[in-house]
This record gives sequence, structure tokens and C-alpha cells, in this order.
Amino acid sequence: MRYGVAVGATALTLIAAPAGGQDGGTRAEVFFGGGGFVVDEKVYSFDVGATAWLTERWGLGAWASFPSLVGGSETDGGLLFNPAVRYQRGLRRGRSLHLAAGPGFVDGSDAPVRFVFLPYADILYGMQAAGNRRFGLRVGARFVGYGLHLVAVLGFTTD
Repeated sequence: MRYGVAVGATALTLIAAPAGGQDGGTRAEVFFGGGGFVVDEKVYSFDVGATAWLTERWGLGAWASFPSLVGGSETDGGLLFNPAVRYQRGLRRGRSLHLAAGPGFVDGSDAPVRFVFLPYADILYGMQAAGNRRFGLRVGARFVGYGLHLVAVLGFTTD
């Protein structure tokens, strides 16, 4: 059930942006990658998400992280789900700066309440793949509640 929420929101984000950016401003972007949380325990994550870019700089997106303890079982992880307003600023030579903010939801599977709300923000530095502006790499930090999550993701844009 918890993974269905992330998959459903990502699919809705992609439906909101027609493939190919037909009007010149709206386009879709999907990304996946991994990261790690800066905490006392060794926690890594698999990350997926999508953004519907409504203008050249502004979009609506969703990001899901599936954290797990290193050497732990598959059941020790949870789900972080973050819908957000996203902003991107082009820099020189195919580089870009990406910012986002919104509510964050953590699956508190061991807690009596299933989802716990936390504030969310991220800052990512993007680089285009050599010779192809549709593919790129982003690295940066996500702030969920009081936690720091370092990530690296590969992205594909439909424009």
C-alpha cells in the first residue's frame, strides 16, 4: 500500500505534462537514483520521482525515497514521500540549480500513526550528459524534517 501511494503520485505527475512538451513550456521529467541519510546508523535509500515542468523554471513534482538499514531486512525500511513545488535555474555550460519545497510524509510503520508530516526542501546541482540535453545527473541534499539526505539521481526530460 505504501508503495502504491508513491507510484500513483508519480504517475499523476507524468500525466499532467504531455510528452514532448508540445506547447514549448510543459514537459515531463523522471529521475531515479540513490542516497544516504546522515544519521548515527547506516541508512541508504533508493529514490524515484517525477516533475511536470509547467514553465521553463517552475514545476510540480513528487519524490519518493525507500530507506533501508545497511545489512538490515527489507522490512526495516519505510517510505518518504514528498510532493513539492520545484524551481530550476540554468547556469553556464549545461549546468543547473534545482530547488524544491513542500510537505514531507514519512511512513511511520512502527508508530500508531501511519504517516507523519515533516517539512521538506532540497537543493540539487545538475549537469547535462555530454551532447544530450535530455539526460542529466543531479547531486545534492534533501532536508526532511531535521534530517539530511544526500542523493545522486539520473534524470530524463521529454523536451
